[in-house]
Amino acid sequence: MKFEKTIGSKVNFGLDWTLWLGNRSIVSSEWTLLTSSSNDPLSIVSGTSAHDGKKTFFWAEGGKRNTTYTLVNRIVTDDNLEDSRKITIQIVDR
Repeated sequence: MKFEKTIGSKVNFGLDWTLWLGNRSIVSSEWTLLTSSSNDPLSIVSGTSAHDGKKTFFWAEGGKRNTTYTLVNRIVTDDNLEDSRKITIQIVDR
């Protein structure tokens, strides 16, 4: 999935795992910054990563203009299945 964000914004991003989960629920979710096309960090705001059992989300701020960040969301379900999905965030001007 691809998202856009401006430099000065603090934005909520997330994934909907409902179809993949079926009757399962998410018991843990972790977001990790994998790569950046620059050395300027995108911050995952501390304490804002969460889930509601079917969807995962986090708040992000910062970043460098014209930079793309790749993040991975790793989840564990109530029956101990594990999976991960990647998203990209492009920092843009508006």
